[in-house]
Amino acid sequence: MSVIFSNNGKISAKQRKRSLMLSIFASIIFILPYLSANLFGESVVVGLLVFLIMAGIYILCLDRLGACCDINNKKGFLTSFDHIGLPGKLVLCISLTRQIMRLSFYILITIAVLEEGQVPFMLKTKEPLISNLLVVLPLLVIAFYGAKVGVENHGRINELIFWFLFLPFALLLLFGLKEVDYQIFIPHNEKKIGTLLLYAYAMLPFVLPAEYDLYLRPHLAKGQENNKNGLAMFGIVGLSVFLTLFILGIYGIQGAKSDVMATIGIMRYIRLPFGLLERIDVLMICFFMIGCFVLISHTLFFGGYLWSKGKEEKQSAGLLVFMLIAAVAVVLWARSLENGLLVFLCYGAVIDVPLSLLLPLLSPVAKSMEKEESE
Repeated sequence: MSVIFSNNGKISAKQRKRSLMLSIFASIIFILPYLSANLFGESVVVGLLVFLIMAGIYILCLDRLGACCDINNKKGFLTSFDHIGLPGKLVLCISLTRQIMRLSFYILITIAVLEEGQVPFMLKTKEPLISNLLVVLPLLVIAFYGAKVGVENHGRINELIFWFLFLPFALLLLFGLKEVDYQIFIPHNEKKIGTLLLYAYAMLPFVLPAEYDLYLRPHLAKGQENNKNGLAMFGIVGLSVFLTLFILGIYGIQGAKSDVMATIGIMRYIRLPFGLLERIDVLMICFFMIGCFVLISHTLFFGGYLWSKGKEEKQSAGLLVFMLIAAVAVVLWARSLENGLLVFLCYGAVIDVPLSLLLPLLSPVAKSMEKEESE
């Protein structure tokens, strides 16, 4: 018997929650061990705690903004700028540019993951060679088709792949316990509070996928609005922080400082019982690719979503191709993940994080302007 799915533009609360948790977890877990080791050093426990608190405040602000802007009763906050002329077009272009910047960084992460996993034809180099981009191309194509689907199918895809992303880290916890130096969990601080706050704020761009909650709110099925979604997003950030400390306990702070892909490299230290799969990192690369697919596909999907809502038209395949081409151009300009990480953190902290809070605040202003023009 065939199963017919409805296409009514609605998703369940569980689909919404899993979509956001996947995006946030995949955004954080690949880079956080390397970055926190370099920024906080021996003060990593206190530093990550400050980051966790700051991420919680950021998520709470987004949740309150969604409620205050009454987004549940609209198509989304971006539609407030539809008929405002040049300012509206500017907001639309800014929103699209933000997604392209994130997409380029996620492609750099994907290249680095494949390089670390020693995938055939991937050349480990400081510069993203065209050959490496060609190896990544199949994933980009899959993510492209995953981004073309409607919001209902997007939610179903997230339900299907949700647990697969967490599988390697479950194995890490199960079979890596004896390798951990648990002194890493003992908090002590050697940095000034101002430095901790600055570094913790600089890491907030990794929590930017929480912003997607603003776009998913209007698509919630009736009666499923109150589901403690903010708590789930905060919980996944907390899990990422715990896993980061766990990884640092195995890898060591000094070791993580020199390996941008410490999250992947740590799998070399894990040994399954009975001598099975001596190179478990090679197997786990398949599951890490799910995380990369989530990052790229979700960014493409929401970029196309924002454009279609702002222009009041169907999602354009041409726009998604343009996003991919623009992102690849940024990748070639950045040359390496280390350079891209520096640019992403500076850009995210100075521009993207403030805009994620500012644009929803401008939404009521745009609505009032539209009302005045109609009168």
